[in-house]
Amino acid sequence: MLGEVAAPRIDITQLPPEAAALIARLLQQVQAQAREIAWRDAKLEKVNFELARLKRWKFGAKTEAMTAQQRALFQDALAEDEASAAGAIGRAAARPARGAQDAEGTARQATPPGAA
Repeated sequence: MLGEVAAPRIDITQLPPEAAALIARLLQQVQAQAREIAWRDAKLEKVNFELARLKRWKFGAKTEAMTAQQRALFQDALAEDEASAAGAIGRAAARPARGAQDAEGTARQATPPGAA
């Protein structure tokens, strides 16, 4: 990590017996805590994986199937949209095309709708 400075190594054999015993006990506690943290991380990962699987199962594509009434409404809306699109295409085809020919009968380039 940033700003961390390596602590100088201490030779435990040169410390008084009480200090050496305290350091040994603290090291054991740190190792036990590290194992506990690793176990908890694994447990959280397992639970998150199971939660994601259950969400996919509950909210997946199969559960999004339409009922008969919803399907009928969708088909009606689709038919209306298709008819509207076909009408718009028909009206657009009936209009004289921009850029077809000018008064002299020569072909001219079509201008974009915004540039008159």
